[in-house]
Order: sequence, then structure tokens, then C-alpha cells
Amino acid sequence: MMGTFRKDINGLRAFAVIAVMLYHFIPEQLPGGFLGVDVFFVISGYLMTQIIVSKLYLHSFSYRQFYVARAKRILPALLVMCSIVLILGWFLLLDNTFARLANEVFHASILVSNIAYYQQAGYFDVSSLQKWLLHTWSLSVEWQFYLLYPIVLAPLYRYLHLNVIKLVILAATVLSFALAVYASSRWPSAAYYLLPTRAWEMLAGALVILYPWRGAAKFTKGYFYLSLITLVFACFAMNSNLYWPGIYTAIVVLSTYLFLQCQVTSILKWQPLQYIGSWSYSIYLWHWPIVVWIHKYYANDNYVIIATGLLLSIALGFISYQLIETRLRHLWHIALLAIITIIASLLIYFQQGHYAIRAVSQDKRNIEYNRYSNQTIDPDGWYKACNPNTQYKITGNRQVQPQCIREDTIGQGVFLWGDSHLGALSPGIRAIVPKQTPIYQVSSSTCQPSFEQQRQGLNSYAKSCNVANLIALKAIKRIKPHMVIMATARHHEQLDWLVTIKHLKSFGVKNIIIVGPVPQYDPSLPEVYLTRHNGKQHITDRSFRHSLIASNLYMHQLLAEVEGVSYIDVLGHLCQPDGNLLKCLVKPKDTLLSFDYGHLTVEGAIYISEKLLQPLMAEELKN
Repeated sequence: MMGTFRKDINGLRAFAVIAVMLYHFIPEQLPGGFLGVDVFFVISGYLMTQIIVSKLYLHSFSYRQFYVARAKRILPALLVMCSIVLILGWFLLLDNTFARLANEVFHASILVSNIAYYQQAGYFDVSSLQKWLLHTWSLSVEWQFYLLYPIVLAPLYRYLHLNVIKLVILAATVLSFALAVYASSRWPSAAYYLLPTRAWEMLAGALVILYPWRGAAKFTKGYFYLSLITLVFACFAMNSNLYWPGIYTAIVVLSTYLFLQCQVTSILKWQPLQYIGSWSYSIYLWHWPIVVWIHKYYANDNYVIIATGLLLSIALGFISYQLIETRLRHLWHIALLAIITIIASLLIYFQQGHYAIRAVSQDKRNIEYNRYSNQTIDPDGWYKACNPNTQYKITGNRQVQPQCIREDTIGQGVFLWGDSHLGALSPGIRAIVPKQTPIYQVSSSTCQPSFEQQRQGLNSYAKSCNVANLIALKAIKRIKPHMVIMATARHHEQLDWLVTIKHLKSFGVKNIIIVGPVPQYDPSLPEVYLTRHNGKQHITDRSFRHSLIASNLYMHQLLAEVEGVSYIDVLGHLCQPDGNLLKCLVKPKDTLLSFDYGHLTVEGAIYISEKLLQPLMAEELKN
């Protein structure tokens, strides 16, 4: 049953890797190109079943030989890529990103990166572009399938009739697919990354072997073109907003299944496609680090950069295929490389990327980055004292310290209420408020200010948030402060602002100020600034969180006609349009505005408070 080399499958590999590359380099032009990974899964299931069943039929199957062959196929090129990226990171990355890279290398090297990534942010979000080895998740899924599949299939083949085996594999395919459909809407990250919800794609490839094509030969070419056209169309029609894997994934899997059944070479035997198909594994390995590199070191990519990245991916894939895939085949060499890579990654990770000897090869960006990364929200301690979530960790009680809501003169003072972004702004407000003016504060982690909206969930943040807002309600109702200032990180459009404002006015609050979002960057402003914009005051960068623009516009429209409420448009004061992006002031004086993705430094808080809040507050606090 061992088949001869199929050029159609090699051509399909080329199609799959090209689709994935184009999706990662130009996602707007090919929004469904990620389905190339699903095509690879079906091909893998087909080939593994062919290998295992053929050996079982000849009574020559060996677990050891099977696993060694798979290791020789996957590990050499993967380990070399990981090692080279790690070496480059030694010279080019800041300590924190170097440590993160080392952590990724470790998980990729032992082929469990899918498990590591599923606990992190989703595959399609912006932070994905900070993960150098994110693409290795699919290799880990395949490896885990390779480990389990023969353990299940070989005993079935030995003790059951072939027809029963077919039914078992078919049933497993259906069950895994049903689980994928169910889980993708409920646990999307787990469904995307983990084997139980991906196994059906590889088992669909197995069904090609177990249920061979019996259709009329005259229809075969028609079905072949139908499958290929469907796959091409899906690359343009599908997008990352779909539940994946799920119902739509079945279209891709069934098309690939049909393609494999037809065994028609036709246009896919074109030699350039055959070359790319042969190099596809190495191309896949190298293209994603190049995508991350472009995103990290070029503020705005253009078609020259994209074209260079695509060509470089293919060139490195060719080199890797010629020098690594076809030559590094000795098991001891592979084992030695794996040991060195794993140990190196662990040593770097445990040192958090910082070595004195590495500093010699680094520029001064690391010193400046560490200066920012060591900062905290409100070093004077008000945020910690007035944060029920932090107090719960310290004392075991969800509360705020007495000084946060002490009862001074009724009807006077400023009440600060919000999340950690309000806490970060607090030092600036305290610097501009007259000393005789009482200041109250309730600011809990990830907690948006609202009297009536309850945070759902059983985690500590949700529970602390609900307590914080209840504390704020009781305190404001009792103290009746002259002014309430609210701020939150993002998602302003999800809050019941008008209801909250109505309650505040009913409590006797005369002045309400809502501070809009500050510029936010992924993964952090210091990293973005020091990597791509060092020395500038204003930056234009695609890592800016564009959802803030919609939130800011929403707040303008919502509060335009509301009396007694002032909206501080931070983005409007700090940023201006620059093409399709925003150009923002991020270094007003000698330090950056934020020390992480968007929490203000003390200097940043003082700058915003003096420029935007002080003129308004000085007038209103007189009344």
C-alpha cells in the first residue's frame, strides 16, 4: 500500500505554504490564507495512515522506526531554526523579549508549544506578532498526533476486522469534529490549539486511505478542479473572525479530502510549485520569524519590505532544505542539538535574558528599557492602598485602606474612581490639586467604574471589581465630593455612563470629569519606542491600539449634550492623523508617557494633569 511519490500532493503543499505566507505577510489581501495549515493537517493524516497501514499489512511495523522517522523529519530543521533565532536574539533583543523568546524556544523544541500558546492570547490578535515561534503550534499538534495515532491504530489492526477499523476511525473523526464545533465558540483558544479539536482534520486524511475513491473516472478531473477552486475561493472568502476550527473548516477539510482522492496532477506538476512543495516545511519554519522581525523593526511596512520578506522566506527555506532536511539525519546529532537548544533556552529564560557578557554586545537601549520596566503604578502607594484586589492579596479582605475614603468635609474634595489607569493618573492629579483639598480614591485592577453593571466571573479581579464599585457608591453617597474623576483603559462603549452620571448627580456631585484613553501600544511603549523610534518625541506606529479611536469617538458623541460632565480627550490632545494611523506624543519631556502598554509614568501623569486637567479643575474647584 506504500504509494509512489505524488506530485499532486507536493503541489498541494506548495499551495498551502504560499497561502499561509501570504496571509501572514498581507492578511488584508488574503484573509483566509491561514487555512493552509488545515490542508497540511489533512495531508499529514493521509501520509501517516498510508505508512502505518502499509507496514502493518506487511507485518513489518515498528513503533521505534516510526517515531525515529518522524523525529528525523520534524526536529532537525525546527531545532536549527530555533537555535539561529535564539542566537540572533542574543545580539538584537532587549532582555525581556529575549527571555520570552527563550521560553518559546524551549516549548517549541519539546513540541508542546501549542499547549503553551493556548493559555495566552488568541492566535489572530495583535499580540501574536510578538511571538517569534507562534507558528510552531501546528508542528506540536502534528507530533502529538504522531505519538498517539500508531498506539491506537496498530492494536485495532491486529485484533479487529478492517471494516470495524474503518467505522472506528470514521466515528473518531465525527466526534472530534463535533467537539471542535462545540468548543470553538466556548473555548476558542483551546479549540484552536489542542489536539482533540484538531484530530478530525488528520483523521479525514486517514479516511482517504480507508475509503478509497470508487467514483467514475470521467468525473475525477472535474472533482479535482472543484476541490482546488474551493480552496482558492476559501482563501479569499474566509477570515479570522470565523469560529475555527468549526463548520467552515469542514469545507477546507472536505475539499482537501476530495483532492487527495482524485490523484490528478495537472497544473500542480509545474516545476516551480514542485520546488516550493519540497521546501514547504522549511519555508513554513522561516517565514513567521521574518514576519515578526518586519513587524518589530519597521514601523510601517510597504510592498518592498513585504516582497523582500517573502523572497527571504523562500530562500531560507531552500537553504534549510538543502543543508538541514536532507543532510542532518543522524539521530545522535539531532539529540545533541536538541539538548543544547533546550538547555540554552532554559538558562536564558531563568536569567530573564540578562547576562553581563551580553551587555557588551548590546547598546544602551537595555539600560533605558530596564529603567521603564522597573517602574510601577503610583509609587507613593495610593493605588495599592485603594485597590481591593491588591488588598485582598495582602490582607485576605477585599477592602480599601481607611485613608482612601476618609470622611473629611462633606461636599468638598475630589473623588478618583476607576481601574489601574486611573491609579496611574492619580500621582498627576494629586500634584495639581491644592493641598487643602481632600482626595479620595477607589481604583481596582481591570475594573471599570459603574454602579449597576456587575463584572461576571468567579476570578479575583471580577469579585474585587464588584466590591470596589460598591465601596465607591457608598463612599460617594456619604461624602458627596465636589468633583468625581473617572478613568478606564478601554472599551468605554460597554459601560452605562449615563446611568452612573445620573446616580452621581443624585448624590450631590456638582462636577464630573471623565478622562479618555491614553495612547496604548503592543506589547509596550518602551519596547516599541526603543526598537523603532528611539530619540523621537512623536511616533506613528501600527502597534497602536486602534480600538481606542472608536471608544474615544463614542464618548464624544455620548457626552456632547450632557450637562455637568467634562470629557478629557487625551488622544485628541496628544495625537493627530498620519495617513491611516495616528502620530502621538509619547515623550513629552525626558521620559516616556507610559512604562508599559499604556499605564502612565509619574512624569506622564503629571504632564497630562497639568496640560489637560489643571485648567478645568482650577476653575471648578473654586465654585
